[in-house]
Amino acid sequence: MLLTFAFCAVQLHWRSYFAVPLPWSDSARSIARCALALSVPAVAMGVLRGLKDRWSVLGVTVAASLFCAAYAEVLHTWIVDRANFDPNFHTNAEWQWNLHNAIMGLERWCAPHVFRFLPDCIVSFNFWLTGDREWSIHVFRFGANTALFAMILRYARVYLSVVWSFGPMLVVAMLYPVTILRYNGQFTDPLAHFSLVAGLFFLARRHEPGFFAAFFAGILAKESINLLAPCRCFHGNWRRSFLLGFIYLAAGLALTVAVRRYIQGPIPVAYTSISGTGARQVFGNWGARGIWWPMYAVTIGALLPGAVAGWRHIDAAFRATCVTVVLGTIASNLFISLMWEVRNVVPAFIPLAILNFRYLETVLARGTATPRLNRSGASQVTAPSRV
Repeated sequence: MLLTFAFCAVQLHWRSYFAVPLPWSDSARSIARCALALSVPAVAMGVLRGLKDRWSVLGVTVAASLFCAAYAEVLHTWIVDRANFDPNFHTNAEWQWNLHNAIMGLERWCAPHVFRFLPDCIVSFNFWLTGDREWSIHVFRFGANTALFAMILRYARVYLSVVWSFGPMLVVAMLYPVTILRYNGQFTDPLAHFSLVAGLFFLARRHEPGFFAAFFAGILAKESINLLAPCRCFHGNWRRSFLLGFIYLAAGLALTVAVRRYIQGPIPVAYTSISGTGARQVFGNWGARGIWWPMYAVTIGALLPGAVAGWRHIDAAFRATCVTVVLGTIASNLFISLMWEVRNVVPAFIPLAILNFRYLETVLARGTATPRLNRSGASQVTAPSRV
């Protein structure tokens, strides 16, 4: 976490230096591009480190993460980057780079995007090394999505067996095209989603240092990571958990406001200070419900029946976390974003998908139970053991 803060501080303080690529030869820049590309599978292996699988299973897991991320990147390139939603620019890719320069310049007019500078710091570093704008963006997004899909699988493994844990990752990949239909392609989402899922994973594993790092570093990608604080209340001893949840929420909101005051000066701490939106946002979103309700119907709506079926097959802490994430991401989209930007509720898909596959795994395990004889000679039904 400290390295993340230091990285952002260096990038923003000497932003004019990093805005100009290193004066390398073309061959040196080609080597830099190859090194960045090779770092992506290394990211997947780093996220999946700790799984006690055979090398063949681990290889399939890494390959699946890379495939889902590559699939998402191809779709994003053709659906978002090459489209044009702003008449002032030729393509959304041009709009993205203009916003990136404004964020790295800490220009106040582009709030709330300027408050979410961690992804842009990474893109800026990539550009400084390679001098290639498109490569810098693609490698960042590919790497962040690879980390996201790998972390989804890692989180699912807490509750599902090896084979079934691939299900939630594939569901998120399948729904990905719907989530990017209506937005311009700002860089924050894959890294913010990764931070939130990483926080959920560390909560499930009761790993406090990991949760601490994911929480505070993630806030630099998007303020909605504060949603992890109430999730902390559901894991462990309830008194200690509620106390820690309150501390995380207070510290997270303090960091959120501190970032805004650093960029915008001594502004009043009001609703509009959080994400640059006002109360009219809610009414505007509700008035546009004809646009977004079909998107929610085929994403969250499609996952709800299976989630209800799997509800009683999983622990109470997960159920409380699931409700918090689903309602929290939808409320965040309603109050501080645009409801038709379904990309913002991608974290809600993950616990819902886990519930779906937990139900399927449980039911099929019962259906394939094998009889064996106990010591008295009577038939006894035994379900297959979990891997």
